[in-house]
Order: sequence, then C-alpha cells, then structure tokens
Amino acid sequence: GFNCFALALHDTNATGLACGVVHRDIHSDAKFERFVGLLAEYIEKYSEMGELLSCKRSPKKNKWINIFTELIGFLPLIIEEKCSLEVIGISITEKRIETENPVQTKNKSRHFLKNWYKTGKSLNNIIDIKTFSQKEDFIKILKEEFQANKIDINNFTASDIKKFFPKRKLYIVISLLNKNEIIKLTKTEKNRKFYKLFE
Repeated sequence: GFNCFALALHDTNATGLACGVVHRDIHSDAKFERFVGLLAEYIEKYSEMGELLSCKRSPKKNKWINIFTELIGFLPLIIEEKCSLEVIGISITEKRIETENPVQTKNKSRHFLKNWYKTGKSLNNIIDIKTFSQKEDFIKILKEEFQANKIDINNFTASDIKKFFPKRKLYIVISLLNKNEIIKLTKTEKNRKFYKLFE
C-alpha cells in the first residue's frame, strides 16, 4: 500500500531494497514478504526560484540483476522457511535545487560540497513485479542476463560476471550461489574457478 511506497522513497538507494512487510498465511506456516526495488530513477533540477531547469533519467542502469546482491540474501529464508518474496520494481523522481554556491547537506555528509541539494523523491509508477519462492526464480534472472551479455551459462568465471555485482561483494555472492545450488563449480585451472548455471 501507500505506506510501503512512502518508506521506500526514503530508504531505497540505487541498487538496494526497502520496505519489508511480513505476511503470514493463517492456513499454513508459509510467510510472505514484500519489498520495493528501484529499477528507474529520474532527476529533476530546479532553480532556487522554483523554475524547472531539466529533467533526465539517471545514468545508473538499474535492472533486476542490479538488486540481485540483496535478493540472494533471502535464499535461505525462501528455501528453509517456505517464505515467498515479492519485489515491486518502481520508478521514482528525485528533485534537486541548484544553488549559486556549493552547499553542505543537512546531515553534513558531504566530504566535497556541491552546487545542489535534494528536496525529496516521488513515485512515478510500478514497472514490474516479481515473486521469488524457489531458487529457480533466481536462476531465471541470471540466465536472462547471461544470455543478453553472451556469457556461456555452462562455463564462466568470476571475471565474466563481476560487472553485475559490487566488487567488494562479488565473491560473497558467488559463495552464496554455489552453496544454494544456483551455480556449480566445475573445474579449477591455474587458480581460475569455472562454474556452470544450474537449470
């Protein structure tokens, strides 16, 4: 509902998830969680007098694979506790005010001052909704992305998929994927590990 989206607009970052809502099925032990994922972001720039200066899409490319790092953390919950995860992919607009001189944010978080500050975010629309209730749902996302990028699903390395995940989390993600039988280690050659995608 609206409260869920309101929270998401405050807490969702470029690749993250926000707003967890747990629902329990009164007829079973199954649990259902709903999250919001950011798939598209637009930036509106205004003058200090309120005049709209520009509106453009953020250069950051947000796709399902970009929030995969957060999604994969729910795998044990889905497999072991029969939990379904619904992720609502949304588009938002961030509003900024351009200033004549560099300014600091209210929470003093900037190490380097910039000539603008944020005033808020608004929900544009829902782009897509996906439900994750089994590991095959995760495999499907990886398979689609591998095919789009011409990566062999039966023979790939960490180097082949590093662009999909934050550098500092790459090997953590690979370990989780391997542990939960989404990918499988097939061989090691000169310290290079090769994997295949389960189908």
